[in-house]
Amino acid sequence: MLVSSGLGAAAVPAFTTVRTLTNLWTTLGNVLTSPLLPEVVRYHAQRDGAKLRTAYEAHLVIATAAINASILVAFPFLAALYRHWTGGRVALDEPLLCWLLLSIVVGTPGALIVQYLTGINELRAVMLIFAARGLLPLALGAALLPGLGLAGVGVALVVGELIGPLCLGVLLF
Repeated sequence: MLVSSGLGAAAVPAFTTVRTLTNLWTTLGNVLTSPLLPEVVRYHAQRDGAKLRTAYEAHLVIATAAINASILVAFPFLAALYRHWTGGRVALDEPLLCWLLLSIVVGTPGALIVQYLTGINELRAVMLIFAARGLLPLALGAALLPGLGLAGVGVALVVGELIGPLCLGVLLF
């Protein structure tokens, strides 16, 4: 709604197709994070903070390395893949792509924290994180959209990921 009201309905396909493309890495992050949930909840129940921190550090190294490496490997081919996928009917907004990929990179370290807080049913913390993750990009995106276009929405999503899952998540972890 933000994109269509700020730039018109014609900009929506450009945003949604790039967002769908970058969501491939969100899915990869979930695949790498989800199997750890039972373990971190068990460590929480056993009040074993050392194992909990170790699990987070291992996730940080493995998931971040996998996400970052796969983005670096795929990046040179994304424009051609995008053209093929859209049949050349939707132009690739490269600044938006870069910002959305950066939002994945900065959001990955907080993924296990969010899953952990959800798994232990820490609803206030989860609400704060998701409020920051959702409301900050809306407000900042609305402010940046007129000047930066779709890239402004990407910048806002990066800020939402930094402040939500990463900053608030680490504080609440």
